Amino acid sequence: METPKAESPGALMRIRTPQGSDEIEWDSDCNLVLNPGAARVVGAFPHRMFRSGFATRAKTLADTALETVKPLGRGSVTVFGHEPSFRAVADGSARLLRRAILRTPRGSAPARASGAVSRSDHSVRPAQVLRLAHTRAWGLAHDDREDP
Repeated sequence: METPKAESPGALMRIRTPQGSDEIEWDSDCNLVLNPGAARVVGAFPHRMFRSGFATRAKTLADTALETVKPLGRGSVTVFGHEPSFRAVADGSARLLRRAILRTPRGSAPARASGAVSRSDHSVRPAQVLRLAHTRAWGLAHDDREDP
């Protein structure tokens, strides 16, 4: 996971899934860019980005993974790069979440790996990932480092 280059206070964006096109609410304070690694991509931004609302540098999200699935034991783990239940704004997000809860999402959507993290890099510690998931305001309020 990495911090997105795109910025938006909240815009509807089109995504592609094995079931076809869908929409999600995306904002840069809560959402991350996923590097799928060995996981199967079941949701990704299309090459031709479409958005409804304000967003800068949205094209940097093109072809990146938004939802991935990886087998684990007898089940699987689904990872979202966005908040699928945020204010119940987008029906598409609700469909993605419902599929992830009720059964392992099927099929694959084409996506490229982002450039910042290689597919084989597993050196990111869980604390680093959790830090990325917090909003910028939360990080500023809870940062315990002292400035020199």
